[in-house]
Amino acid sequence: MGLHITAIRKFLNDHPKVKEDNLTTSQINSEYIKPETAGTGQAYIHQYQGIRDDINGAPLVSSATVFVSHAWRYAFYDVVVDVMEQHVREDPDAYFWLDLFTNNQNEVANKDFDWFSQTFRDCIRDIGQVLLVLSPWYEPIPICRAWCLFEIHNSIEEPDVSLSIRLPLSEVDDLREGVIEDQRCIINALSESKQKKLRRRRNLTEI
Repeated sequence: MGLHITAIRKFLNDHPKVKEDNLTTSQINSEYIKPETAGTGQAYIHQYQGIRDDINGAPLVSSATVFVSHAWRYAFYDVVVDVMEQHVREDPDAYFWLDLFTNNQNEVANKDFDWFSQTFRDCIRDIGQVLLVLSPWYEPIPICRAWCLFEIHNSIEEPDVSLSIRLPLSEVDDLREGVIEDQRCIINALSESKQKKLRRRRNLTEI
């Protein structure tokens, strides 16, 4: 199952502190998702079943068409939602599979590695489209996260899966300037060690 962007907007309206306090996905899970689903035996997405968009009548929950791969350290509104909103401008009928909402967060901690790996692999294959959130562009967090790398790997390995990469709009101009200064900056961002990046950034600051 996946969420329509209207459901994401509704969640933000119902939980204004997510935007006001710039909460991360991890913080949202601890402060809202787990408490509000405790004892239900269900994932948060079930709260939106049977509800339709007031404007176009689209159901808020339907078969997922986009698997969202992101790091839970990201600010949810500024980074993750920003990227999903960009995607919706090109694909208004998208339904997002987002683990925060589609997995039962009160029970998922009890699952073993095999369950996680098989579940995520099957979702990627069945959905067929992966939206990878990369930020910051010069040192993307998913490149250093095992599960994100696992999702990227499966996206590439599955012949019928498309992988698209987006970054928040706030970083676009910075990336453009980086490419103008050094055409290798993107390759460096994806391949350099963290220590090397820190040294390079320190050198740039000192110049």
